[in-house]
Parts: sequence; C-alpha cells; structure tokens
Amino acid sequence: MKESGGVEAQNTVRKGKKKRGSRTNTDEKEPLLPADYDFDSVRPIEVKDDWAPRIDELEYRLQDLRFRKSRELRGQRQE
Repeated sequence: MKESGGVEAQNTVRKGKKKRGSRTNTDEKEPLLPADYDFDSVRPIEVKDDWAPRIDELEYRLQDLRFRKSRELRGQRQE
C-alpha cells in the first residue's frame, strides 16, 4: 500500500473493514467467567525464552498501530 494515500490504497483499506457491534454499553454484557469460577483449576502461563523476540515484535507493532490510528484520527478532525 502506498503512503501517499491514492485511490487504489484507499480502496484496499476499505475492503478489509468490517462492521463491529457497539461497545458503548458494556454493562449489559455477560461476564466472561461466572462469579464462582474455580481458579485453582487454572494452570499458570508458561512463557518460553524463544518467545521474547516475537513478543517484542508484537509490542512494537501494537505501538505502531496506535500511533498510526492517532495520526489518522487527528487528520480527520482537521478536515
């Protein structure tokens, strides 16, 4: 995708967007776990040493996406 934001790039971006449900009223949704869930049956998470570079890359990508989204939102407000 071009950084210039041409029509072709915009069409590509639009194809990937999907409508999502409203997240404004979270009080009405059911909790993920019941209140009486037995946490003793849950095993601890095991993070392997070779996962560190992948986790670092994931963190970098998330920060980059946040930065791009905030720039996009600022651009929409200025228009």
